[in-house]
Amino acid sequence: MKEQLKKEFTNVKGDTAQLMGDLASVVFTLIDIVKTETGEKKEKLTKDLEDKVFQLRRGVEIAKERSAETKQQIEKNVSEHPWTSVASAFGVGLLVGGLLLRKK
Repeated sequence: MKEQLKKEFTNVKGDTAQLMGDLASVVFTLIDIVKTETGEKKEKLTKDLEDKVFQLRRGVEIAKERSAETKQQIEKNVSEHPWTSVASAFGVGLLVGGLLLRKK
């Protein structure tokens, strides 16, 4: 009986060692999976952020182009019709002045 217990104890020790090896393998596999998923998510977030930054920069460029075009158009209109521009500015000044005096 003593021999039988020794044999079973040796088998349990072997099984435990095998179980520890399997468990370590599972842990390392899980670590690899987490690293891979984290890396993929990081890459996706980085790409999304780069796309948004590109869209924002493009929007700023378009706004600059449009403001430059508007400025050129205003300068052209003022140079073609200087007296109309002066009269318009005077009228706007009167309107703003009247509104400001009215609030007091």
